[in-house]
Amino acid sequence: FFRVLVYLWTFVGKDEFTLRMLPFAFGILSIFFTYKVAKILFDDKTALITAFLISISPFHIYYSQELTHYTLTVFLVLCSVYYMLLGLREDKTAIWVKFIFFTVLALYTNYICIFLVIFENIFFFLSYRTYKDFVKHWLIIQSVMLLLYVPWLFLLPQQFYEFILYPSYFDWIPGGSFAYMLQALKVFGIGYNANFFVGFSAMLFFLSLLSAGIFFSFIFVVVTYKLFKNH
Repeated sequence: FFRVLVYLWTFVGKDEFTLRMLPFAFGILSIFFTYKVAKILFDDKTALITAFLISISPFHIYYSQELTHYTLTVFLVLCSVYYMLLGLREDKTAIWVKFIFFTVLALYTNYICIFLVIFENIFFFLSYRTYKDFVKHWLIIQSVMLLLYVPWLFLLPQQFYEFILYPSYFDWIPGGSFAYMLQALKVFGIGYNANFFVGFSAMLFFLSLLSAGIFFSFIFVVVTYKLFKNH
């Protein structure tokens, strides 16, 4: 989908500045939809803080200037999540159409968005008690999205065959380790070009936030389980 957009965008201009405006636009829109997703999940204050954090993220800024699909993928994923949450709250046909539209476009943009669909379904069925009246509606929506994605499924065997035939496609992927996870926290928080001291400090800061988030999420789950069990 991104390649189609780039082709259409070349009719606007083919110079470097004009081409880079395409991912930049999706980067800006992603900030807006980050705010909307956070607001529907939490409150206006949390949404403003969340939007501010992504707006100053070196990682997000970096890829908002590069002619790649990354900011488009982020934008489509955020739209999909937002309209799913809004649809579960208001249950309007127009909202569900937007949910299907953005989710299918996300699938056509990046294979990793298959995990988006998986986790949206996990979220829905874990919240079964809340949304049990939506089950039939939800299954119909998932079926429609699958039908819309079927044309691309015919290309998957050919692409997987090329990956097997040319294993050098995967040579750029490093082996996984704890150090690479810390590196990801550093890059996401402070960018690619920070010196060792700044990068190490950023890594510690975001690792602390990650650990605190996991800890308090665990406490929340335990407390919620106990309250549910007592009632």
